[in-house]
Amino acid sequence: MKTIPSASQRYGKYVVLFGIFLGVAGLVSGAVSGKPSPTSIALALSGLAVAIAGLILWGSSPNGFLRQRSAREGTNAIIATLSFIAILGLVNFLAVRYSTRADFTETGLFTLSPQSREIVANLPKPLKVIVFDPKEDFSDRQLLENYARQGANFQYEFVDPQIKVGLAQEFGLKSPKAVYLQYGDRKQQVQSFRNEEEQIAEIPLTNGIEKILRDKKPVVYFLQGHGEWSLADGTEEGSISQAVSSLSQKGYDVKALSLAQQSQVPPDADAIAIFGPKRALFEGEVTALKDYLDRGGSLLIAIDPKNNPNLEPILNEWGVKLDERLVIDASGSGSILNLGPATPLVTQYGVHPITSAFGNSISVYPLARSIETESKKEIQAFPLIETSEKSWAETNLDSENLSFDPNNDLQGPLTLGIALTKREAPATGTEGKTEESKNANPAASPSPSPGESPTPGTSPTPSPSPGESPTPGTSPTPSPSPGESPTPGTSPSPSPSPGETPKAGESPKESPAKAKDNKESRLVVLGNSTFASNGWFDQQINRDVFLNSVEWLAKNDKSTLSISPKQPKNRRLNLTLGQASVLGWLAIVIVPLLSLAIAALMWWRRR
Repeated sequence: MKTIPSASQRYGKYVVLFGIFLGVAGLVSGAVSGKPSPTSIALALSGLAVAIAGLILWGSSPNGFLRQRSAREGTNAIIATLSFIAILGLVNFLAVRYSTRADFTETGLFTLSPQSREIVANLPKPLKVIVFDPKEDFSDRQLLENYARQGANFQYEFVDPQIKVGLAQEFGLKSPKAVYLQYGDRKQQVQSFRNEEEQIAEIPLTNGIEKILRDKKPVVYFLQGHGEWSLADGTEEGSISQAVSSLSQKGYDVKALSLAQQSQVPPDADAIAIFGPKRALFEGEVTALKDYLDRGGSLLIAIDPKNNPNLEPILNEWGVKLDERLVIDASGSGSILNLGPATPLVTQYGVHPITSAFGNSISVYPLARSIETESKKEIQAFPLIETSEKSWAETNLDSENLSFDPNNDLQGPLTLGIALTKREAPATGTEGKTEESKNANPAASPSPSPGESPTPGTSPTPSPSPGESPTPGTSPTPSPSPGESPTPGTSPSPSPSPGETPKAGESPKESPAKAKDNKESRLVVLGNSTFASNGWFDQQINRDVFLNSVEWLAKNDKSTLSISPKQPKNRRLNLTLGQASVLGWLAIVIVPLLSLAIAALMWWRRR
């Protein structure tokens, strides 16, 4: 018996085709015009509605396809597929909206350093990064988006210099691709590229941001003339040119200083560094440095073992004593970097702005000496760098087997670096008030907390008499014999007195009002200078120990003391011409042919 199709079956499919025609017409109309118009949208929606109505009309008849088993199964499959797509889309939407990133690279190549994050998060007003690039680089955008996540005041824009010619001329663009910063009315170039394939790097960008935020260019002098590390490459004394270059990139003006040729420290000095002197300073040089400190200056002293530059008049006044013995680290941690026990690896740091962001990071100090302090009422002392309990200060360096001798050696943990502050009482303008402040009872004032310096009523320690200054002919002190070493009862006591001990999580900061009323002198003493020399400077966080010390000494309140960005490691594989040829034949010819041969053999066996 022949089944006669119903009217809905006969005309339903034509309705569907008409709906598809309307929908396609609407889409084509919108595509041709370049943007959706009301007419194209109406056609597309009408076509969709007509097609759905036709499907319902066509499939709902007694013999329609919707009543067939295959249609029901197909419908279920379509619904399941659409549900899966909807769930997948929702998951991706949530992932984009609330993204979480994980960086598994060794040096955190795709994660901003703590310093970069802090600088951007604390921007006082909008800062804009302008990238002149004809072809926008995806990696550049990712890096800038990472910066933008840290603070709302960070903005960026990609500009095609061939389209916005006026803006390119305004910034003085002279290369195919360049990066500029705009902060208020200040403009500064950060990077300039010879070709468009080069990418923006975090180190110059963060240094550029820090530089443009400064109100003035800090000046740091490095004392020269006594065997100190050279500021330039290619010298017999060794060089700290990497450290000097890093300071320059951060916006510092680095200069050499010879106090043998001028009697006073230049008035524009924000800080002075004495790095690794091997010969004694003249009495006049020591006096000039001491006067500079007394006027509220800042001094960085880094002295290696067996060297005595005769800085005792300064160090004694500040309660600092340099131990002559060599620090030995028997923990075995140095084997991680293929280093011996005479190169301590430090992971313990004091509570201070210089080291507050270090956590358990590693810094390395080859051939170091320890530092001891005695409590001074007008001085706050904060240990910066401390060795492990398995370290000691070794007296007998001629022995083949280094071992701890409780009678002559000093048991760890030992202090390798210390920061000190001293605040002078300001002149009140009348003699009577000055005398009153001098005679003020220190006991009446509360003990200073780590976040505060001593009160203005605290009288400063008088300068040492001229007899205490070293004579020019004094030779460096030789290494002590076992009998000359301090007894085991000698305590290094690097920590401040109980009234000055900082609480966990706090850092010694002074209020702006006090900083204006008082002159604060700052001193950082390190028992090693090699850690900042070329070759050691980029080891672990040695760079940060040096840069943060200088930043703190320069008293730049806007600077961020943290862990700086790291240089990406060079993972490039250098091949000879023969090795490259063998690798090419293996990848292009031998391995594919071998795979085809194995597949053919398996097919032949299964026939």
